Amino acid sequence: MVGWEAPCQDGPFGCCPVRTMSGAATHETTQCPDDWAGTAGTPGNTKTGDINKALRDELALVGAIYTSESRHSPSVSSGRPQKLSIGGRAALHVVATARDIEASKCVGESALHSIVATTVPGQPGVTLFVISLPQGVPDAGNRRLINQMVTSLRPID
Repeated sequence: MVGWEAPCQDGPFGCCPVRTMSGAATHETTQCPDDWAGTAGTPGNTKTGDINKALRDELALVGAIYTSESRHSPSVSSGRPQKLSIGGRAALHVVATARDIEASKCVGESALHSIVATTVPGQPGVTLFVISLPQGVPDAGNRRLINQMVTSLRPID
């Protein structure tokens, strides 16, 4: 399990999860082994069956995901969701850009955050697939990598 956390009073060690993902993979940077050059995974199914609402709800978390420990919040923008078909099922895909992230040697000033929302037969709610690619760090991915990953999505038989 991987994810993002934010400072909070009630959480263990002073932090609370903003978003966690199971079934996730990370790509570590060569210069910063404790940080990611990218991560992708599924944050679990939503309670809604509406892919539009699920996408909007997940998009609303992007600012908090990239908020620093000192509580500096980035600006977030996104394009219009693109309609897709995954295994004959309707899907939506959007890429958000978080800018003005509090940067350090291993944290870039921006990040690409891709969200795919679709339904899966036999699964409740909407299934989400998220790709996070920090920018301005060693080994950073780009929109081309996001597009390659999204176009490769297929249902398991």
